[in-house]
Amino acid sequence: LKWKHENGENIAYEYRLLSDNKEVQKSTVSTPWVDLTALTPATNYRFEVRCQCSADNYSDWSGINFRTLAYAPELPYTSGFEDDESLNWVYCGDDQTNYFIVGEDKLGVKTGERALYVTNDGTLNQYSIGATSSSYVYRVFDFEPGQYRISYSWKGYGERTDAYAADYGKVYLAPLDKNIVSGKRISTYMDAVPGCIMLGEDRGLNVSSKWNEVVVDVVFDEAVKYNFVIEWYNNGSGGTQTPFAIDDISVRKIECPKPGSVTLIAVDDISAKFIINSVVDIATYEYCLSKTTNVEDNILTNTISGKTIDLSGLEPDTDYNLFVRTVCGEEGNSDYQLCSFRTEIAAGSIPYTSDFTAEDEQRLNKLSGQLERVGDSAQGRLLKAL
Repeated sequence: LKWKHENGENIAYEYRLLSDNKEVQKSTVSTPWVDLTALTPATNYRFEVRCQCSADNYSDWSGINFRTLAYAPELPYTSGFEDDESLNWVYCGDDQTNYFIVGEDKLGVKTGERALYVTNDGTLNQYSIGATSSSYVYRVFDFEPGQYRISYSWKGYGERTDAYAADYGKVYLAPLDKNIVSGKRISTYMDAVPGCIMLGEDRGLNVSSKWNEVVVDVVFDEAVKYNFVIEWYNNGSGGTQTPFAIDDISVRKIECPKPGSVTLIAVDDISAKFIINSVVDIATYEYCLSKTTNVEDNILTNTISGKTIDLSGLEPDTDYNLFVRTVCGEEGNSDYQLCSFRTEIAAGSIPYTSDFTAEDEQRLNKLSGQLERVGDSAQGRLLKAL
């Protein structure tokens, strides 16, 4: 904590720290700042400081209130805001007309007796449409490398669903250095919040009088800390009850994560090669090849060790879908990651003749498209095919 004092040379400062109106720390310093330690997580404090002008002459106290952040919860984490665990979230917006509370209004509760919702009176899930407000609730989470599944349920109406929409909620993961301030709007309706990971759509969440479930998978390739942020904004002009409500939050690590992606790195008329990308060390993968979007229609299945897949014996000029999943032993298998691709047209034989029938014209069009896909270096291949 740091403070400013005019003409403060050669002055000592006495400070005290209070919790529940009880003094828990007190000391004197010669600098206009102090580092407070040994604080309790998720606790309200008041810090006060005064000038010590002489041995027995002091100024009046000046002070501020603050709340320490909660420790990051252990995963898996679930919350329906039913107990005092909800106090570990930071509520930023009590000075706004419309702000978040944990309440029992059935209009804002999906399951159980309580949920998190916007209110204007500290009780009901309703808002003052004519008063502009920016309010937030957030909590820090620790993520180790891996894949996570984050889910929650929301409802709320607000105002509009186009570029002019102005009353909405948003849910996202924000870096710890993202400045979250009561009354300061940091999002727009249509766009993702800059520098953040959106948990759901980029656009705001609104115009729904029914509950909606959102499930998002997020992958981290290194250990990181993020604030899980729940935001409400309304512009003070127009809108429909009720405002944003959220319930049944879940954050868990997927112990058997699906591949981050499957990348096609080479293809011709009868073969293809792929690289499996994963942020965690996986020893075994299973892949299935299908001509449809249904993995059960597979025409080939195999299990490999490593991250390279080589397919051969394919049919020219044919659409395929490659499904790849992680094999985790006793923990089972992951969901499939999909990579769709098309083999190239087989090279024609020499000598080549054509009377430019409809079939030949179609083949030429495909070859032209194939040339555009593989670039100028394929000109010789195209000439050979012709």
